[in-house]
Amino acid sequence: MPYSYAGTMGVLQYGSMDRRFFHRLGASLLDAPSARLPQGGMGRDHRRDAGHRCRAVREQPADPDLGSNAIVSNLHFWTRAQEAKRRGARLVAIDPYRSQTADKCHQHIALMPGTDAALALGMMHVLIGEDLVDRDYIARHTTGFAALRDRVAEFPPERVARICGIAPESVVDLARAYGTTKPAAIRLNYGMQRHAGGGNAVRASPACPRSSAHGATPRAARCSRRRAPTPSIPRRSSARTSSGARRGRST
Repeated sequence: MPYSYAGTMGVLQYGSMDRRFFHRLGASLLDAPSARLPQGGMGRDHRRDAGHRCRAVREQPADPDLGSNAIVSNLHFWTRAQEAKRRGARLVAIDPYRSQTADKCHQHIALMPGTDAALALGMMHVLIGEDLVDRDYIARHTTGFAALRDRVAEFPPERVARICGIAPESVVDLARAYGTTKPAAIRLNYGMQRHAGGGNAVRASPACPRSSAHGATPRAARCSRRRAPTPSIPRRSSARTSSGARRGRST
């Protein structure tokens, strides 16, 4: 089984050479599983794993940032975020750890580790309850809204506050600010995937822009870490193992 991860995060190493290496060893033709299972939740419900360009952040009035210490690990993004801040944008860091990035944001919501999905459901509870959603956009461009509405009804701010270890007002204020500020972006990073509920967190968070039509314009969307496309690799001759998994032989 192939097992690799970010390394230098360069195009060759991160999106090509690791696959070629395991291909040559005769590993199974599978995606490396080290940290991408949560991203599968994104693909399952939202059909894609791409966000908008980081350059667009500088034109947005609001940017909640989940699970990212951008000053250290995404400086190319942070320079754009600072441009937006100077233009009046409000930056919110959502992270259990008070990082350097959190110190530089207008607000830091220090939720308990592994509770990102609950916060997203609580935000949608407020967005739907206060009719801060775009029902025309939902009707034309989404599916499953009725089931989502029923699910988030189980997560009022008071319950979410107990789960996340924050004040109920933080949930309400964040949802209202997000629902009334356009354009706005929710930026996800790998931090929120690093726990047992990471898949559901990655599935739930993008439902906020889907409900409020923040994804309707290029500047208002979910900005996630983007992975370079995998270069094509010539297929090798293959054989079946006793378990039925597809294996290749080195040539």
